[in-house]
Amino acid sequence: MSGHPIDHKTLFQLMPVPRWIVAVTGDGRYVISEMNDKAREYLAQGGPLGPETDLRDILSPDSYRHFEQSFEVAIVQKKPVTIQTVPDFPGGLKVHAFWINPVEDQSGRVTLLDIVAQPAAVAPSS
Repeated sequence: MSGHPIDHKTLFQLMPVPRWIVAVTGDGRYVISEMNDKAREYLAQGGPLGPETDLRDILSPDSYRHFEQSFEVAIVQKKPVTIQTVPDFPGGLKVHAFWINPVEDQSGRVTLLDIVAQPAAVAPSS
């Protein structure tokens, strides 16, 4: 290590792909806890975004069910899962899949889901 402090908040914000953190609520909702600018751009076409936005309010019913099922698998298995995107997902960025990583609290309960977009492969420029 170089000994220089790492600003993880800035790294999160500057990621070149959509990334957001979803809080798993006690009443079965999935609300956006944090998102980078790419995620805001990607999700904004689904409806207004603000603190504690419930994913049901910005995703179509089909998209929400698709994510909800994947969230449930990640929560039960406590392991990351990858899902393919659904065709009607909002936004202009080309994303083919999402990586969903469950984050446990100290008692082992999944309280957050870290969601990272996996964009379409881009051929290197010469």
